Amino acid sequence: MERGYKRNAEETRVRLLAAAQAAFAQQGYSSTGIREIAARAGVNSALLARYFGSKAALFEAALVQSINLAGLTAAPRGVFGQALADHLLEEPAGPRGLAFAVATNDLSSAQIVARVTEQHAIEPLAAWLGAPDARARALRIVMLASAVCLLARQRTLMQGKAADLTGTRDWFARTVQDVVDQQ
Repeated sequence: MERGYKRNAEETRVRLLAAAQAAFAQQGYSSTGIREIAARAGVNSALLARYFGSKAALFEAALVQSINLAGLTAAPRGVFGQALADHLLEEPAGPRGLAFAVATNDLSSAQIVARVTEQHAIEPLAAWLGAPDARARALRIVMLASAVCLLARQRTLMQGKAADLTGTRDWFARTVQDVVDQQ
């Protein structure tokens, strides 16, 4: 039973995804429980199973939603590097950095991260980049994004506030743009 909300399936799903992204980004997969996610979303934990089936399926859906390259690849090609930097470094400890910042010892979640990254980041990015060497270039961008997000997230968490990443953001944007512009 939902607390304080009118029943709306889509709104419940959205709240569960947002709560899951926040919890997984802050605590990782293995330290996050379904009851905690449901409580954050303000719903009964049975609804999590109803909408997603399992914690692993919810984790996958949260990752897929957090990647969402559509808005980035819809922007002019010449500003992709800056758009990606802004997207990933806006809130490094939050859900936007989730897909690339997840570091885990849990094998099942690591496999989900690998599959989702391949299907929802590398493959679409390679298709958008096109020849030459589309897959290799997509891998470079994803590897750079992973490293920058992980380091930004760690700095932010250690400092207890958003780290000043201006120089890093500019370097990352230029470096990614160089990879995009390779012909």
